[in-house]
Parts: sequence; C-alpha cells; structure tokens
Amino acid sequence: RVSDNWVAISIDSDESWAAFVDVVGDARLRVPGLESVEGRRANHDAIDDAITGWTRTRDASEVAATLQAAGVSAV
Repeated sequence: RVSDNWVAISIDSDESWAAFVDVVGDARLRVPGLESVEGRRANHDAIDDAITGWTRTRDASEVAATLQAAGVSAV
C-alpha cells in the first residue's frame, strides 16, 4: 500500500520563486510569464505537474530540507 506524504511549500516572493525553480530544475517552470505572481496563478496546473514530477521520487523530509536550504519555505 502506498501512502501519500505532504509538504507545504510557500513561495512568498519573486526571489523565493527563483530559488524554487533552481532547485526543482524543471524547464516548464522557466517559461516566460511565471516570473510574476499573476503568471504563476494563471499556470497553477502546469506548476503542480512540475512539482509532482520532482517530488514523486523523493521523501517528504528530503523535499522540505532541500527547499529550506535554498531559502524556500517548506514544511
């Protein structure tokens, strides 16, 4: 049986977003328009897909620690 683990990620500034993108390393997060809050809101589903792809093979504590080390709020 597979159980889900959750990590809460908070992007509270453009700097946090840039750090998040660098950590995740998914080209889908580097498209024009995602630099702004409005662009990120409009592309919520694509961002979720990228996050899912990155987190799928990682333990929740590893995800949180990696993001925290880069300055991104995650618990």
